[in-house]
Amino acid sequence: MSKSETQFTNKLKHYIEKYTDKTRHRVFFLKIHGGLMQRAGIPDVFIAFDGMRVWLEVKCGKNIPQLNQELTIREMKAAGVPCYVLRNVGTTIALEDEKGTVLFCRRAGDTVHLRDAFTAMINWLMEQQNIIN
Repeated sequence: MSKSETQFTNKLKHYIEKYTDKTRHRVFFLKIHGGLMQRAGIPDVFIAFDGMRVWLEVKCGKNIPQLNQELTIREMKAAGVPCYVLRNVGTTIALEDEKGTVLFCRRAGDTVHLRDAFTAMINWLMEQQNIIN
């Protein structure tokens, strides 16, 4: 994971931990660090939010998933596990499938904070999994 991907992952974790009202929402965030004892290609982040569960492979700029990451995402999706590539380019975040097709996109800027883009992303993911909150 590149330095920029680590920084973006930390922003996501900060958002989940700081801006989520834990008296109203059940939240779990897990950063996968990888290593010799772990299967290669496992996505970077697991998030559970009020029943919604998702694995995210974090990429910044033009970085693309490595072949083992792409194959693992496909395998997880085939098993019914929600899994996406979370891309950050400048002030834009996007969720993509393993082939790079954009499924969700929000731009943060002067009037929209990154936390608002993250909130919209979480809401979109919950809608995809038919979770009403």
